[in-house]
Amino acid sequence: MTGPRKRLAPLLAAVLLEVLAAGPRGQSSLEQDLEVRTSRMPHAGNGVFTTVAIPKGAYLGAYGGEFITEEEFLRRAGQGRWQYMMGLVECAKPHTGGLETIDGVNGNVFTRMNYAPPDLQNVKFEKVCEAPFVKVVALRDIAAGDRV
Repeated sequence: MTGPRKRLAPLLAAVLLEVLAAGPRGQSSLEQDLEVRTSRMPHAGNGVFTTVAIPKGAYLGAYGGEFITEEEFLRRAGQGRWQYMMGLVECAKPHTGGLETIDGVNGNVFTRMNYAPPDLQNVKFEKVCEAPFVKVVALRDIAAGDRV
């Protein structure tokens, strides 16, 4: 390993350890009750649905993926690979070694949720300063079988 990769390796290891150490703070038992399937929204492709009722305010889990630098984000975005990117809040940088974006292209189920206008949103992405960095929280009661 040479160059930028060698310099980033300790930072990436630190971020990975922090996220793994998050344990239950990172994911929730509700995550196992979510599934990706064809969305009922026109032109939306797949969406995320719950198999159980979820109460308003419930913590569903954390947006997951690869933590990357601003430079890597710009490189990938320049290639048209921006769709699953999630920026972090400034106060998270000290805990991520300066990494400021999560690329969720190979992330967990939360990276597969479709955008919806505010009046149709069932969950919010709550960005926080420490791991897990992006929490997914129910904005309203969500019935079993509904879109998350």
